[in-house]
Amino acid sequence: MGSDQHILITEANATTRQSREPAWPRPGHKVRWRDLPHAHALGWADAYGPGPFQVIGVVDKAALGLPAGAILQTSQGDREINEIWLAPVDEPDWQGYDPDTLTGLLDG
Repeated sequence: MGSDQHILITEANATTRQSREPAWPRPGHKVRWRDLPHAHALGWADAYGPGPFQVIGVVDKAALGLPAGAILQTSQGDREINEIWLAPVDEPDWQGYDPDTLTGLLDG
């Protein structure tokens, strides 16, 4: 499958594609690593920086059944990172499972 199946969404064409695309991430948004310790373990935080990052474009891979790729301004230049690794900067970090949920799982 060639790269012609990917659609780059930039600030210039974001409004015309808005009805087909998810609301996040969008060009102009600020994002961070969803799980910074995991990004460190994979070497991404060291290679690209700890964030936050500016989204400058989005690569639509829905036709391939894949999540979108966010084009970010990183310490190594512009890089495409799959959106599953990213979170909005104002979204709180994951706080772990709710104790009631864990109790319910353990009790069966």
